[in-house]
Amino acid sequence: MKKITNKLGAFWLLSFGIVTTLFIISVVIYGFDIKTNGSRKALTSQIKNEGQTNYYYKIDDQFAFGVFSDREPGDFDVHLTVYDENYIPFCYFCGYYTGDMEDDRGFNQPYAQGDLIYNIDINDKSRDGNPDDTYSTYNLKTSEYGYINSLTEISADASDPKHRLTREYISAQFDELSYSSSDDEDCMIAFGAVTLSYIILILWGILAVLFRKSKTN
Repeated sequence: MKKITNKLGAFWLLSFGIVTTLFIISVVIYGFDIKTNGSRKALTSQIKNEGQTNYYYKIDDQFAFGVFSDREPGDFDVHLTVYDENYIPFCYFCGYYTGDMEDDRGFNQPYAQGDLIYNIDINDKSRDGNPDDTYSTYNLKTSEYGYINSLTEISADASDPKHRLTREYISAQFDELSYSSSDDEDCMIAFGAVTLSYIILILWGILAVLFRKSKTN
């Protein structure tokens, strides 16, 4: 062990110590996402991220509700979205899940009657695969994402605000996801920088060992 450390050099060891210290600090600040009883919870869950405003709640293995706590009720503070697993290493720190960039299904400010979640705004240049001049829908029971041609197909008062899904209802009825969103950019930057630093240290260490070995020969 002493021979290896001598080959790496004191500056490499100092750099490794600094990066590892930054890693530990980042873990304490953002929490280490670990799997427990089928769900993921932060190791430091008692430490609250005061800057968090985006929360996501699981519907099924594809769809989730997003909730924005910094917006006024009814002012696009809830949306239906598709999610997927986050990338390594960020999935272990910043949130195990994140938005699916290849799937545009979903809509803002969903309403609900029974098992049917629906959008009261008509599709215009729709990106979710549904035709224009229709209303996107999602069935909680069948997990089917579709559309209707008119809100009257649901009920005469389908657009009444009393049917609007509230963030209080969603947080009470659905389980929160370990999710990386736009307010986790600082976490992504921190662990991205730490990971890159470790990669540089590993390459640097390999070259240092090989160079000093060839030099001694």
